[in-house]
Amino acid sequence: MIDFHGKTVLITGAGGGIGAATAQLLHRAGAQLVLTDLSAEVLKPTLQALAEQGASTDRILALPLDVCDAKACSSVLAQAAARFAGIDSVIHCAGIYIYREGLVADLSTEQWQRMLRVNLDGCFHLCQAAIPHLRPHSAIVLVASVAASRGSAMHAGYAAAKSGVIGLAKSLALELAPATRVNVISPGLINTAMASAMVAHRGSAVKDAIPLQRFGEPEEAASVIAFLCSGMASYVTGETINVNGGMYIG
Repeated sequence: MIDFHGKTVLITGAGGGIGAATAQLLHRAGAQLVLTDLSAEVLKPTLQALAEQGASTDRILALPLDVCDAKACSSVLAQAAARFAGIDSVIHCAGIYIYREGLVADLSTEQWQRMLRVNLDGCFHLCQAAIPHLRPHSAIVLVASVAASRGSAMHAGYAAAKSGVIGLAKSLALELAPATRVNVISPGLINTAMASAMVAHRGSAVKDAIPLQRFGEPEEAASVIAFLCSGMASYVTGETINVNGGMYIG
């Protein structure tokens, strides 16, 4: 039902997790993909998975990108737009999370600024660089976190940055309408290395606290992203969709 043939989609953080799952889903839906992550090495597993799906190299452009670098964002977006004559969707999955980073009272300015630099400033740089290259009826989807709504002890910098992502998205939704829709997904605990680390430290209580009694799968977040980028969500903008198994209902 979701058809991306003839559409160009750029995905950051495509080397694993939600970004990789989204790349595979949208490839199956026919999209031309621009995949970015910190290095070509990080992108290799995703490219291998796409090759196993029968991906054609003329439909995929893989580029290293550090979203903290505004000039690099501008360069990558320009390369992507030149290759595919514009961009239809931008999906921003790149970010960092440090398990038990520390109490606010103990955080250094450097720790605080690093969280904001990667998780919020990087989002700003990417969106700003994308705007000139977006086609009409385009979409931006940013990935926040349940921490943005609930707060998170020991992770104040992460929660604050992800709250900022939601505020940025709402502002962009107003500024870019009607040509471009901007939305957010706010995942809870997704079955990635981060979730495994939490279980290792806190045991099964982490999973027991989720109403649906399990972690989400990257593919479950990817399906919501695909919907938001598709014509099926043509009247949805400025929204935050929670994908968290009931961890936060609001």
